[in-house]
Amino acid sequence: MAKLPAFLFLFFFSLFVSARDSIPAADSTVPVLSPEKTALRSILLPGYGQWINRQFVKSPLMFSLAGAGIYGSIRFSRLSSSYEKSTLFRIGQHTSLNDPYPGLSNMQVFQNTFRYGDYKRYSVFFTLYAYGINAMDAYVVASLKQKAQEHAPLRAAFYSMLLPGLGQVYNHKYWKAPLTLGLVATAAGFSVYYNRFYHDFALAYATRTDDDPLSEYETGFTSAYLTSQLKSEADQWKNYRDMAYLATVGIYLLNVADAIVDAHLYHFDLSDDLSKKRGRLRFIPFTFLANSGGTINGMSLSLQF
Repeated sequence: MAKLPAFLFLFFFSLFVSARDSIPAADSTVPVLSPEKTALRSILLPGYGQWINRQFVKSPLMFSLAGAGIYGSIRFSRLSSSYEKSTLFRIGQHTSLNDPYPGLSNMQVFQNTFRYGDYKRYSVFFTLYAYGINAMDAYVVASLKQKAQEHAPLRAAFYSMLLPGLGQVYNHKYWKAPLTLGLVATAAGFSVYYNRFYHDFALAYATRTDDDPLSEYETGFTSAYLTSQLKSEADQWKNYRDMAYLATVGIYLLNVADAIVDAHLYHFDLSDDLSKKRGRLRFIPFTFLANSGGTINGMSLSLQF
């Protein structure tokens, strides 16, 4: 572990040296690096894209957010794995002869298994979120500095990634903002709801099948089930929770896509009043010869832009 700070320093320093010619002068606001390269370097080292874009306040913030997510993911993953091993050992489903936590009661071990499992998942989600915001921010700022836009779809996408519904506010689609945020919050709420039931059934199953008669966990729902039914119920609620996770991610991505589409159509007139549209409406008469030798007169309607 002592080598890790030195490695990070050398890695950061090498990236800095390699991109010194890409950092603009003090009187310039346009970075030399392309937005794609800026985002890539920000992925390799969170906050470095902001450094290239000369947004020095954001740089340590992005690095800290991504670093906190990575640290939490590693730490809680280790704790979750260790407590899960102890849980399986105590209910007779692990071949190991060593219990990592011999001083804790079965109930403490079982509860910590679920608690740190949740912390691990939340840390992973937060890490992905922090990395996505970090890379998107670096890409958007670099793009807009190279090509200024009055109403940029990239900025709308970034706002929607930052907070569902914020991109819709940026697009002046105010009615969509509470709807979008509400859908994401509802899907996330279902995932928490289903996760609670999964914990109840799984913990009830673990306390019924362990070797400690003093550990017992029951709720009004679990007490009505036989021991053989508890595991299948726990697996079912776990599947519901995982589907709610996927629904949350899917709605979140749709929120970003909706903001991008609305931003592209921001200056496009979608009203039904043809008089407000650019161009003109013309009636064009025409005449052509029929097969019988006579003439046929007609008129066409043309909307020209």
